[in-house]
Amino acid sequence: MSVSEVAFDPLGSLVTAAKPRDREIEAAKALARAAKRSGTAESRTAV
Repeated sequence: MSVSEVAFDPLGSLVTAAKPRDREIEAAKALARAAKRSGTAESRTAV
């Protein structure tokens, strides 16, 4: 068995029951958290 076969087996068995995330929504949330941390106004996007 090669190294790539040994590495691929566990990776192929990984599954999740979580629904996919929307990148745009997650980016807006991250910007809001960053604005809150830095104390700046959130002017780019509204969540």
